Amino acid sequence: YANLPEIDQDVRSLGIGGLRLEKYTSQDYIIPGLSKKISGLELDVDHLARKVKLELVSFETIYDKVVKDTEKMKHIPSIRPVPGGYLNSRFGYRKDPFDGVQRFHKGLDFSVFTGTPIYAPADGVIQSARYSGKRGKHIKINHEFGYNTLFLHLSKINVKRGQKVKRGDLIGQTGNSGRSTAPHLHYEVHYNGVAQNPMDYFF
Repeated sequence: YANLPEIDQDVRSLGIGGLRLEKYTSQDYIIPGLSKKISGLELDVDHLARKVKLELVSFETIYDKVVKDTEKMKHIPSIRPVPGGYLNSRFGYRKDPFDGVQRFHKGLDFSVFTGTPIYAPADGVIQSARYSGKRGKHIKINHEFGYNTLFLHLSKINVKRGQKVKRGDLIGQTGNSGRSTAPHLHYEVHYNGVAQNPMDYFF
C-alpha cells in the first residue's frame, strides 16, 4: 500500500520465545489440565493483542504516507497555464527565431492573444515577479518538492513576490514583452534545477 515495503511474514507471525511453564493449582484436581488450558488461552490473547497493535501501526504508516503524497500532488505542475491558442514551439532543439542558430528551447511557446489569462499550474509561492530585458515581464513560482515554473513575455503581472498561490489562481496575462517576436507565453517546468518537457506534466 502507498508504495511502502511489505511487512516480513516472520515479523507478522510475532513469534513467542521461551518455555511454557506448567502451572498446577487446586483446580487441576477438579478439572484435570484446566491451568494448562488457561495458560494457553492467555498466550493466545497476548499474541492477538500484539498482532492488532502491529496492524494499527501499519495502517497509521500507510495513512501518513497517503496524506504526504496527497499534499505533494498539489505542488506538482499539472495543468495547462493558458486556455486556447496553439503550441507554436516545443521543448527541445530548434532554430532561434532571431538569428537562426540551433539552440535548446527549455519550454513551450503558446501562441495566444495579448491579455490571455495565465493560471498557476500548482500550489506554490511566487519567487519572482518582475521585468528583465530578454524575459520581459515574467513570473517564477516555487512549488516546493523540487519543482519550479517560469512564465515569460507577459503584458501584466497579477501577483507579487512571496505571495502564496493555489492551482488555478490567476497570476498574470500574456503579452509580447522582452525578446519576443509576437504575443505568446513561454512556459517552463524545472525539477531539481533541470528543465523538463512541460508536455509530460499536463494531466
